[in-house]
Amino acid sequence: ASLLGADPLDVLFAGQTSIAPLLGAPVALALVLVLAKAVAYLVSLGCGFRGGLIFPAIFLGVGVADIAVQTIGMSPTAAVAIGTAAGMAAMSRTPVSSVLFAGLLVVGAGLDAIPVAAIAAVSAWLTAVALDGAIARAFDQRTPAHS
Repeated sequence: ASLLGADPLDVLFAGQTSIAPLLGAPVALALVLVLAKAVAYLVSLGCGFRGGLIFPAIFLGVGVADIAVQTIGMSPTAAVAIGTAAGMAAMSRTPVSSVLFAGLLVVGAGLDAIPVAAIAAVSAWLTAVALDGAIARAFDQRTPAHS
């Protein structure tokens, strides 16, 4: 990330201060930041590190949405609302709070982004719940039953 001009601290820390510089970054830089942040986040969670769950997920959601802004010409306000709601709902499993947070974040720029944020939050929540169930079933099949 630093080779492309990004701050390595954007990858290492939670991400709440790094969301604004991420918006409008070149696509290659945004993609590298999102991938590096995702790997760091997975390693952190896998090792049992008790850091923040919400802001790294919001950073990832907004990063993916920002790539959509630059590649397909999506509205930046809608992208921030979608990324925030989806990232937060996927990690916290609270779609209503996620939409509320996304709405508070973009309220000055556009209330019309809230319905798409609600769809994104519910979609992310359903996907996370389905993945949880699939992982649990796969784990149950591999673990021998003790009688």
